[in-house]
Amino acid sequence: PEEIFIYRIDLDYHRNYFLALNRLMAAWINFEDHAAYVDWLSANIFNELNFNSAETNRFIEDIFDVDVTEKIKIDIADLTRRFIDLREYFFYANGEQSKSGHYAAVNNFNLLKSFYTDCFEFVGRTSHYIFMLQNFSERGTLDSVPTGCPRNVTDGESLSHLNNGEKLSVINLSEDEILKVMYNDCFDSKLRNGINHFKARLDHDSQMIYYYPITRRPEEEYNIPYIDFLNKSLDLFNTVLKIGQLAKIVNVYRFAKDDSHS
Repeated sequence: PEEIFIYRIDLDYHRNYFLALNRLMAAWINFEDHAAYVDWLSANIFNELNFNSAETNRFIEDIFDVDVTEKIKIDIADLTRRFIDLREYFFYANGEQSKSGHYAAVNNFNLLKSFYTDCFEFVGRTSHYIFMLQNFSERGTLDSVPTGCPRNVTDGESLSHLNNGEKLSVINLSEDEILKVMYNDCFDSKLRNGINHFKARLDHDSQMIYYYPITRRPEEEYNIPYIDFLNKSLDLFNTVLKIGQLAKIVNVYRFAKDDSHS
């Protein structure tokens, strides 16, 4: 309908942005998984009970504030444009983590490896926001860190100072799977290090990727089938989109709070 494309407020932009994404990327998005994630956020964090909570107010006003939201939108828009350009290379990916024995007739590891690492960096530098939501949901405040954290993780923000491998370990200390699954199968710091250190190569005959991620042990070899790499990359991009969903929900929640005060 024509009225869908009329922009009156910022929320109209978000609606049409996600409509466009769905049209361009429907074949690669796990809609059930995204719906479960959004339902979890709506039920456990951004709900009516927490509408006047000091913790949710601090999250949307001081932590995931307007400037952060805008920066995340820009970063995701850039990664999304790149995925749209690359999406035909993901024809063989289907979101299953183990597809050994399958062959991708068309591949471009050079383009896709930089896309993987850029998605990885984005997911790593936004992970403390998800960590704070874990803390709030399971322990009552944004800064209530789980038992077993390193001594230098004393609040939600301090996660951002860890290396990426440590971030994953801390995120996995919480119980709820719906946030942990955003990282577990795709946030692979060894693969990222091998690529970033220019120590990753694709053998086109076997379609195996060989990489050497550990500087102290430069001969220690790891490998992953190219199809599995595609699936990791696709899962990681879906995590990027989930951070975008968080930004959208925060904007809606902020809009609702502003409207309630007017």
